[in-house]
Amino acid sequence: MLKKILIAVARVCTLGLPLHTQVTQADAEKYATQAEQYYQQGKYAKALEYFNKALAICLKVLGENHPDTATCYNNIGLVYDSQGNYAQALEYYEKSLAIDLKVHGENHPSTATSYNNIGAVYDSQGNYAQALEYYEKSLAIDLKVSGENHPDTATSYNSIGVVYYEQGNYAKALEYYNKALAIFLKVHGENHPDTATSYNNIGEVYRQQGYYAQALEYYEKSLAIDLKVHGENHPSTATSYNNIGAVYDSQGNYAQALEYYEKSLAIDLKVHGENHPSTATSYNNIGAVYDSQGNYAQALEYYEKSLAIDLKVHGENHPDTATSYNNIGEVYRQQGYYAQALEYYNKALAIFLKINGENHADTAVCYGNIGLVYDSQGNYAQALEFYNKALAIRLKVLGENHADTAVYYGNIGGVYSKQGNYAKALEYFNKALAIAQKVLGPDHPDTKQISAALQFVENKLSK
Repeated sequence: MLKKILIAVARVCTLGLPLHTQVTQADAEKYATQAEQYYQQGKYAKALEYFNKALAICLKVLGENHPDTATCYNNIGLVYDSQGNYAQALEYYEKSLAIDLKVHGENHPSTATSYNNIGAVYDSQGNYAQALEYYEKSLAIDLKVSGENHPDTATSYNSIGVVYYEQGNYAKALEYYNKALAIFLKVHGENHPDTATSYNNIGEVYRQQGYYAQALEYYEKSLAIDLKVHGENHPSTATSYNNIGAVYDSQGNYAQALEYYEKSLAIDLKVHGENHPSTATSYNNIGAVYDSQGNYAQALEYYEKSLAIDLKVHGENHPDTATSYNNIGEVYRQQGYYAQALEYYNKALAIFLKINGENHADTAVCYGNIGLVYDSQGNYAQALEFYNKALAIRLKVLGENHADTAVYYGNIGGVYSKQGNYAKALEYFNKALAIAQKVLGPDHPDTKQISAALQFVENKLSK
């Protein structure tokens, strides 16, 4: 079963210019400072309004080709990026880059920042080849200008690690995350937010691999720093609580998962209030626990709280809104309400197609989930159609050796098994098992599940 669950790993380092500009006119500073506050509150429309006011002053006072004008373009790009409006984010980041190249040239920290932020947009779009290209440009500048032992270099290593993580290349992800961690420990020491971020990201790789003891070890290191540096009521502390909850959730330890997710929610409500993306994430994750427990009424309650915030903060066409639609659809599917499930899955699919296009991991998730509905209904022809759509995207975007690719091979094998076509089922289960063993290892629950399905088919063929 494939289920899109939004897990907050919100503290991935991204190199970015300060959310303010320094111009001679006090009004521009005032507007930018106000915009930063709105941005941090998740009030993106107001943030854009005030960043654009700051930009107008920069253009009038300083002209197009000034570093502070580039900063304004960058900040507007950040808001569009947060809204999931990637086309406009790229437009503004590229304006910032053009100024950086003209004013500073290729080898300057500001140019590195622009390359990094453009890479982040491609990463969000699932365009991993271009993301790596821009992140590596940023890294090359960092190494040339700042050297190996500098926070900017560590940030670039971290960003490259994120791409490998999303591609399911966990060995490479760990390599780059550990490079970042080594620098942060050398530069900042143990008790610093950047060090906590590195521990967090390494923990997330271990969680995805099913190495829950190691994941908890690293998440708890991150939490200890957060509590020491920030105290209890801080967004970073909330993120650490959330991620520890995610480990317990993955282990099926739902009581402890809820305990940590609710700690995260309490901080979000205290710090951000009701209408903030982080609060929506906490509601979503609590809903996911109730979903896993089969407590569908409470799962819907929390998913709908998350959706209400997403619609209020982001509007209809945003990945977080699509995620909420998808998760509500999943609850209906598990209850056997297939018409409602398809309605919500298709809402999610429409948003992901509009934002990310056909060839994106989130689009594949929606195709896979629609396939699950048809599979549950016994409509195997349509189930295969949608599973194959999902598989084609996964192979194109993530390649053969990814855990999600194994899921789709397994789902297709399951359909053939139900149809009594055991030879085809065996073919797909073997593909799924080979990937799962390589990527997740023989002791991962998904690997064991595929192995059991394969054994069942082999037994049928041997009779």
